[in-house]
Amino acid sequence: MKLLNYDPFTRMSTYFAHENGKNIFKTVEHDVQPILDFNQRAAEKLDKKKDRWFVGTIPNSICMQWAKESNSRIFSREWHKYAMKQLNNPDYRKLNPNRIRLNDR
Repeated sequence: MKLLNYDPFTRMSTYFAHENGKNIFKTVEHDVQPILDFNQRAAEKLDKKKDRWFVGTIPNSICMQWAKESNSRIFSREWHKYAMKQLNNPDYRKLNPNRIRLNDR
Protein backbone atom coordinates (compact mmCIF):
# COMPACT_ATOMS: atom_id res chain seq x y z
CA MET A 1 0.00 0.00 0.00
CA LYS A 2 1.15 3.50 -0.79
CA LEU A 3 1.02 6.23 1.85
CA LEU A 4 -1.19 9.07 0.63
CA ASN A 5 -1.30 11.28 3.69
CA TYR A 6 -0.12 11.51 7.28
CA ASP A 7 -1.73 14.01 9.66
CA PRO A 8 0.55 14.69 12.66
CA PHE A 9 -2.30 16.33 14.60
CA THR A 10 -4.60 13.29 14.50
CA ARG A 11 -1.72 10.81 14.05
CA MET A 12 -3.65 9.16 11.23
CA SER A 13 -2.26 7.83 7.97
CA THR A 14 -4.22 7.15 4.79
CA TYR A 15 -2.98 4.46 2.42
CA PHE A 16 -4.01 3.54 -1.11
CA ALA A 17 -3.70 0.40 -3.18
CA HIS A 18 -5.17 -0.82 -6.43
CA GLU A 19 -5.72 -4.58 -6.28
CA ASN A 20 -7.76 -6.88 -8.49
CA GLY A 21 -9.30 -3.92 -10.29
CA LYS A 22 -10.43 -2.26 -7.05
CA ASN A 23 -9.24 0.90 -5.32
CA ILE A 24 -8.59 0.31 -1.63
CA PHE A 25 -8.20 3.08 0.93
CA LYS A 26 -7.11 2.30 4.46
CA THR A 27 -6.91 4.71 7.37
CA VAL A 28 -4.71 3.87 10.35
CA GLU A 29 -4.48 5.74 13.64
CA HIS A 30 -1.05 5.46 15.24
CA ASP A 31 -0.73 5.02 18.99
CA VAL A 32 -4.02 5.69 20.77
CA GLN A 33 -2.35 5.02 24.14
CA PRO A 34 -1.98 8.75 24.97
CA ILE A 35 -5.77 9.12 24.56
CA LEU A 36 -6.43 6.14 26.82
CA ASP A 37 -3.96 7.47 29.40
CA PHE A 38 -5.69 10.85 29.31
CA ASN A 39 -9.08 9.18 29.88
CA GLN A 40 -7.67 7.36 32.92
CA ARG A 41 -6.17 10.53 34.42
CA ALA A 42 -9.46 12.38 33.89
CA ALA A 43 -11.37 9.50 35.49
CA GLU A 44 -9.26 9.78 38.62
CA LYS A 45 -10.29 13.46 38.94
CA LEU A 46 -14.04 12.89 38.50
CA ASP A 47 -16.12 15.05 40.83
CA LYS A 48 -19.66 13.66 40.93
CA LYS A 49 -20.85 16.78 42.76
CA LYS A 50 -20.62 18.75 39.53
CA ASP A 51 -23.46 19.07 37.02
CA ARG A 52 -21.47 17.65 34.11
CA TRP A 53 -19.08 14.74 34.08
CA PHE A 54 -16.32 14.04 31.59
CA VAL A 55 -16.80 10.53 30.23
CA GLY A 56 -13.76 10.18 27.99
CA THR A 57 -12.23 10.86 24.60
CA ILE A 58 -12.94 8.55 21.68
CA PRO A 59 -10.03 7.96 19.25
CA ASN A 60 -10.75 8.91 15.64
CA SER A 61 -10.27 5.35 14.44
CA ILE A 62 -12.99 4.17 16.84
CA CYS A 63 -15.34 6.94 15.62
CA MET A 64 -14.78 5.73 12.06
CA GLN A 65 -15.26 2.09 13.05
CA TRP A 66 -18.54 2.87 14.80
CA ALA A 67 -19.75 4.86 11.77
CA LYS A 68 -19.12 1.83 9.59
CA GLU A 69 -20.76 -0.57 12.06
CA SER A 70 -23.82 1.66 12.51
CA ASN A 71 -23.98 2.47 8.78
CA SER A 72 -24.21 6.20 9.56
CA ARG A 73 -22.15 9.35 9.29
CA ILE A 74 -19.87 10.25 12.21
CA PHE A 75 -21.70 12.40 14.77
CA SER A 76 -25.10 11.91 13.14
CA ARG A 77 -28.08 11.11 15.38
CA GLU A 78 -27.80 7.39 14.47
CA TRP A 79 -24.06 7.36 15.16
CA HIS A 80 -24.63 9.09 18.51
CA LYS A 81 -27.14 6.44 19.61
CA TYR A 82 -24.74 3.68 18.59
CA ALA A 83 -21.81 5.39 20.37
CA MET A 84 -23.79 5.69 23.60
CA LYS A 85 -24.51 1.96 23.49
CA GLN A 86 -20.84 1.16 22.81
CA LEU A 87 -19.60 3.43 25.61
CA ASN A 88 -21.82 1.47 28.02
CA ASN A 89 -20.24 -1.77 26.79
CA PRO A 90 -17.53 -3.13 29.13
CA ASP A 91 -15.36 -3.89 26.07
CA TYR A 92 -14.82 -0.12 25.75
CA ARG A 93 -14.16 0.64 29.43
CA LYS A 94 -10.92 2.46 28.57
CA LEU A 95 -13.03 5.04 26.72
CA ASN A 96 -15.42 5.35 29.70
CA PRO A 97 -13.18 4.43 32.66
CA ASN A 98 -15.62 5.52 35.38
CA ARG A 99 -18.33 3.40 33.75
CA ILE A 100 -20.74 6.30 33.70
CA ARG A 101 -24.02 4.89 32.44
CA LEU A 102 -25.04 6.81 29.32
CA ASN A 103 -28.42 7.01 27.66
CA ASP A 104 -29.66 8.72 24.54
CA ARG A 105 -32.40 11.21 25.26
